[in-house]
Amino acid sequence: MPQGSLTFTVPKSPAEAFAYIADMEKAPEWVPDLVRVKQLTPGEVAVGTKFSETVMMGNKEMEGSMEVTEYDPPHAYAHDGEGGPARFTARFTFEPDGAGTRVVHDYTVTFSGAMKLMGPVLGSWVKKNSEKAIENLQRRLSG
Repeated sequence: MPQGSLTFTVPKSPAEAFAYIADMEKAPEWVPDLVRVKQLTPGEVAVGTKFSETVMMGNKEMEGSMEVTEYDPPHAYAHDGEGGPARFTARFTFEPDGAGTRVVHDYTVTFSGAMKLMGPVLGSWVKKNSEKAIENLQRRLSG
């Protein structure tokens, strides 16, 4: 099961960093291979809000779903999701750090079926994808 924790600092307030990261419809701007995200639950985002997502895997689009599991602005945001042979969790915490914000991103991904057999290869892909997402976030939140 690939899992990890990535920490980075951005020159934004916790409220600004939280607002951008928790806006899941903006996630395709910084998450590699994420094509689109659409909020399915009407109203303001809160615990229980559901989203659909489309991810590009190779040359094939795969559909998935996500649900917000923690929503505590500007301190913490988390969601769980499922798509194809994968279940995943992502959690972000936000703390003031000098003139910016220290963000910690914890994640886990669990694969099922035949994909379990590819654990080491998929784990490496998940790690690289997560690191690239953080690089993209830092660039977007530093502008």
